[in-house]
Amino acid sequence: MSQYLLGVITQSLRGGSPTQCPIFNHAIECTQALLESYMYARYEFHDDAPLNYIEDALHRFHTFQDVFILGRAGKKAQAKANPLKTELVKKRMVDKERNAEDWTASKKRREMNRWRDYISHKIDVSKELDANFNCPKIHVMSYWVEQIRRYGALQQYSPDRHEQANKMNVKDGRNAFNHNLNYLLQVITFLRHILCFEVRELNLEALAQPREDSAAACKVLPSGADLAATLIPQLYAKPEFMGPQKPP
Repeated sequence: MSQYLLGVITQSLRGGSPTQCPIFNHAIECTQALLESYMYARYEFHDDAPLNYIEDALHRFHTFQDVFILGRAGKKAQAKANPLKTELVKKRMVDKERNAEDWTASKKRREMNRWRDYISHKIDVSKELDANFNCPKIHVMSYWVEQIRRYGALQQYSPDRHEQANKMNVKDGRNAFNHNLNYLLQVITFLRHILCFEVRELNLEALAQPREDSAAACKVLPSGADLAATLIPQLYAKPEFMGPQKPP
């Protein structure tokens, strides 16, 4: 997907007005710098040259990232800008009523367009003041070069493992429970059953291997029930896992 992103953005921002062209060029430059840093960071082996390219690309990204600052304005910024918008709309209505007799139809149209642009500009400025790029994924990029120099390739930064763990440990377990109050115990029990099946499958694969392969081939893992034997009784003993309690 990332290899098509720059082409899509470049094609979408082609042919803007003279006032839009600088903004569009900054957006393309910011996207290109971000993709360059990402592509260089994916190298399995690094030397000083690609590391310098990463630093240069990240510097250009931070230089032009404010072009996307409105996209970082959340609900709080929108809620803060709503009173300002209401106030400006009231001023526009007062100005319209005060000059209703003096304005011609064409002048009225020009003035309303001017007010519309003015209100839109003020709302954008208000949102930009409350928007920022202080998010973990942007902050982590500043450590890429340092981490590569110390530990090698950035495979540990891949979100695939974390997303898969979130799906297996949280989402699948949540879909399996009956939405009762003791949901945490049900999720843990579901995961324990999955673990038991996985361990059983590994045991069958180990037992199916020829005996002459190696001594390790005949080693059988403990069952899932044995692994959870020390965990589940402790969980059942805790009051927070017992669900709603009857009064004495």
